[in-house]
Amino acid sequence: MGAPNVSELQRTIDEKNTKYDVYRQKCEECWLLIAANKFNPAQGYDFTLDRYALTHCYGSRFERVFFLELGDRWLSELPHIAFKDTSEPIA
Repeated sequence: MGAPNVSELQRTIDEKNTKYDVYRQKCEECWLLIAANKFNPAQGYDFTLDRYALTHCYGSRFERVFFLELGDRWLSELPHIAFKDTSEPIA
């Protein structure tokens, strides 16, 4: 477990960005929730080591982006710049 990596969080967001159009088929607005447990070494980040990842501005197609820390049970909305989606939702 270590400090959160901004690049790794952005890669996670980017992976979900590719599925945004599929998600929009079912709703008018989509929020992204990234969850991890700091007590699980395979997925844990310790935000007490460096909180920069919570204030960094990410790029996302989603209207809102959240990070849920399961181990300590807290939720934080991540700042982001929403990409303009000019396409029509798939019918």
